[in-house]
Amino acid sequence: MNDTAALFRAHAAFVARFLCRLGIGRDEIEDMVQEVFLIVHRRGGFEEREAKATTYLAQIAFLLARDRRRLLKRRKTDVNDDLTEIVDPTINPEDRAALTEKIRLAERALQRLPPELCALFVLFELENESCGALAAAFDLPIGTVHSRLRLARREFINAYNRLKKEKLP
Repeated sequence: MNDTAALFRAHAAFVARFLCRLGIGRDEIEDMVQEVFLIVHRRGGFEEREAKATTYLAQIAFLLARDRRRLLKRRKTDVNDDLTEIVDPTINPEDRAALTEKIRLAERALQRLPPELCALFVLFELENESCGALAAAFDLPIGTVHSRLRLARREFINAYNRLKKEKLP
């Protein structure tokens, strides 16, 4: 798919969701999504080879998010946006509150992962990308992808459980 406009129409929502899961604030998502596709356009579009379009776009988005994190860290700005979005309006208030809390904990646990692990974890666990596609997109041996995913899972679970304990009265 060499047509950047068609690529945008097909995958802009994916890129926005991925950036959100990497901890980018809602107020920055739209600009960063556009920046991802501007980079794709400057590079001449996307030609499907080993990597799929989503992993190619995720790699670009990851690099932008990493750079953004570094900039914010230097500025010591805290971007703690509420990214929780419950889609089902029929859920009862108690269940909604419990689910919202679990989502907030998961988002905070994701933010505690190193950016490289977070990107692989989100793409594999939440976006159902294959290890082969991740290896191609991030230029990593497949064994490295597997070991980083194991590490990311362990770190995510540990972070989630620590956060959960902090919330207990």
